[in-house]
Amino acid sequence: MNRRSFLRVGSFFPAALLCLMHNRVDSALQKTISLNFDDGPEPAVLARLLPLLAYFNVSATFFIIGEVAVNQRSLLGQVHASGHEIENHGYQHVKFTKLLEREGPEGVRKSLARTADIILKETGRKPRFFRPPFWDYNSELGNVVSSLGYRVMKIGDPDINSLDYDDVAHKRHHSVLVDRFLHQVQDRAKNGVFNLVFVVHERMLTVDALSEIIPKLKNDGYMFTRLDAVL
Repeated sequence: MNRRSFLRVGSFFPAALLCLMHNRVDSALQKTISLNFDDGPEPAVLARLLPLLAYFNVSATFFIIGEVAVNQRSLLGQVHASGHEIENHGYQHVKFTKLLEREGPEGVRKSLARTADIILKETGRKPRFFRPPFWDYNSELGNVVSSLGYRVMKIGDPDINSLDYDDVAHKRHHSVLVDRFLHQVQDRAKNGVFNLVFVVHERMLTVDALSEIIPKLKNDGYMFTRLDAVL
C-alpha cells in the first residue's frame, strides 16, 4: 500500500471514531418530554388534539377513566391507532386511598381491572402504569397497586403538574399555561434535568396552549415521546 492510500484509509478511522463519539454525546444529551393526558377520553377535545399531535409528529400517553371510556370505546381504538399509549387512571375519578380504606385491596383491584379490560379489548395491550387521581397515594396503596403489576406514577417522581386544570377552573387565558409550562422546563434545564414527564388534561385550553408549547420546545431540541419509551 502506498503512502497516499495509507493516509486515505488511515484518515477514515479517526473520522469514524469522531462520528461514533458524536452519536454517543447526542444520545446522552437527548432531551425528552412525555406528555401525559389524564381524565379522558373526551370526544370534542380529541377531535382537535389528535390532529394537532399528528401535525407535530408527537406521540403521547393517555391515562383514561374507565367509566368515561366505557361509552367512548371507538375513541380508544382511534387513539391507539394514532400511535399513542393508553394507561390506567382508575374506573372512577376518586381518591384511591379512601377506596382502599372502604373496600380494601379488592376494591382497588376491581377498579383497575375494569379499566384494564376496556383498554385491552380496544387496543390489544395491557396497561403498565397507573396514575392515582389527584396523585392521592400512600405506601399501602402503592404496595397493592404494585402487586397488580403496575408502576404507580407519583407527583415529582417523575410527574410534573402543569396545573392546567386550575387554569380551566379560573378561566385563565391559555397563554398563562404556555408561560408556566415553558418556565417549568427551563427551571429543570438549569439543574441539568432534560427528561421530563408532564401531566396535562384533556381540555380545550390545554390544546390551545400545546399548539404553542410543542413547536417552541421542538425548536429547543426536545423530543416528545410516550411514557413507555422513557420508563
